[in-house]
Amino acid sequence: MARKKSDVRSILEGTEPYFYMMKGDGYEKLRLLEVREDSIVIELPKGAPMRKTMIGIVTFEDGSGVLEVDGRVEAEENATAGSIRLCVDPEHVRKLERRAFPRVSFAPPIDAEIQVEGSCDRIPARIVNLSAGGLRAESEKELPPERLSTFHFEIEIDDEIHEMALDGRIVYEIPIDGGHAYGVKLGRGKEDETLPDDDSFVDPAERMVDLMNLVNRLIVRQ
Repeated sequence: MARKKSDVRSILEGTEPYFYMMKGDGYEKLRLLEVREDSIVIELPKGAPMRKTMIGIVTFEDGSGVLEVDGRVEAEENATAGSIRLCVDPEHVRKLERRAFPRVSFAPPIDAEIQVEGSCDRIPARIVNLSAGGLRAESEKELPPERLSTFHFEIEIDDEIHEMALDGRIVYEIPIDGGHAYGVKLGRGKEDETLPDDDSFVDPAERMVDLMNLVNRLIVRQ
């Protein structure tokens, strides 16, 4: 019998095998062990009391978006040790488009430096706003839109300094007094297949989740 397109398995097709369970100001990365028509089976959270419900996100392998998933913890006979089952209503699975990510604005803007791919120089800039999907930057110098750029800056939250180094590409440019304003889509893009051999590589899905949490914390504190 053909499977309905509205079931959980169809909706989560093409996502990465991880469930990022939201908790407090952060998340716990859990393995997504199985996706069924009406539920998902995930790794048992570490050191957390059993909940009646859970909410988290999963990301698509191609970086096209994020799904918010909430489910009800259900008992299951012959369950795999170290796992739990979440019963999920397909209507409660919500796709978060990049343009819909919460965005925080900085007043005054945050000082930053931009390093364009292929160059060792860092260009002074300011970060005006930030979301998990993109940012707006201002600089006196003109940037090449066809090349990947890395945006270096720091954000302080609750006496913690978060050092940011975000890769992105310019999607629009607006002339302003004394320079240029740039809209930037974060991410390296599918065409960037070469990954560093050292520990500097950060999984794109984890970085997106980290940014979502960071932005949410900033919004709450404004």
